[in-house]
Amino acid sequence: MNKKILIVDDEQTIAKALSRLFSKHGFETHIAHDGKKALVFFKDHPFDLVLLDVILPKLNGIAVLEYIRKKNKKIPIIMMTAYSNVESLKEAQKLGANDALFKPFDNIDDVLKKVKKYVSLC
Repeated sequence: MNKKILIVDDEQTIAKALSRLFSKHGFETHIAHDGKKALVFFKDHPFDLVLLDVILPKLNGIAVLEYIRKKNKKIPIIMMTAYSNVESLKEAQKLGANDALFKPFDNIDDVLKKVKKYVSLC
C-alpha cells in the first residue's frame, strides 16, 4: 500500500511539482490549495504525512496545524515557508510541527529525503 501525503500549498506550481516528485517515488498524493480544503481532505482521508505551507488563503497553515494536532498527535507535519517567515515557524514548532522546509527549495533531493525519513517513522 502506498503511503499518502497531503500537500497543502497555494502555489500551484510548487504543489504540482512536489506531487509529481512524490508520485514518481511511489507515494499517493493529494493537493489542497487552501487551508479549508486541507481540512476537508484531512477529515476524509487517512494520511501518513502532511506538507503544509504557513501562508494560505481561507485558513492559514498555523490554524490547519492546530486542527490536525488536536485530531492526530502522531502524523508527521512538515511546514513550508519562505525564509522571511521564520517567526511563524517558531509558532508552528510550539504547536507540534515536526520539521520545516524553506522555499524556494535549494535541493529537491533534500525535500524527498526529509519526507521519506518522516514517512518511515509511521
